[in-house]
Amino acid sequence: MNIFSVFKSFDGEGNYCGQGHLTTFVRFAGCNLNPPCIWCDTKKALSLDSGKETTIDELVTQVEQFGRGKLTITGGEPLLQKEELTQFLSHPMISYRPITVETNGTIHIPNELYKKAQSWIVDCKPPSSGV
Repeated sequence: MNIFSVFKSFDGEGNYCGQGHLTTFVRFAGCNLNPPCIWCDTKKALSLDSGKETTIDELVTQVEQFGRGKLTITGGEPLLQKEELTQFLSHPMISYRPITVETNGTIHIPNELYKKAQSWIVDCKPPSSGV
């Protein structure tokens, strides 16, 4: 899978898992919106090629280095890599965590994948978004 970055920060989105919590973020590379939303905060991650090819085990190791708390999956658009995302969220070292997935809402979420996260944040795109 192509991962743009893994980092620790405070979660600024309101969600079931709690706003303001120290969170490990996994930013998937690639976005299907072209042009991107005018509010895009990570234009460098728009291309699928902007990420580093990463195995599930490599990503789990990176995430574990930040501790075992809340996990937020974001992008780009993580659902462009549905199969890899499903495998990652099914990993025993990941699946027990409180997990939020942030999506732009343009790609169908299969029921099997939907159940893997406690919270889904859909960033709806009104006409003022430029999309």
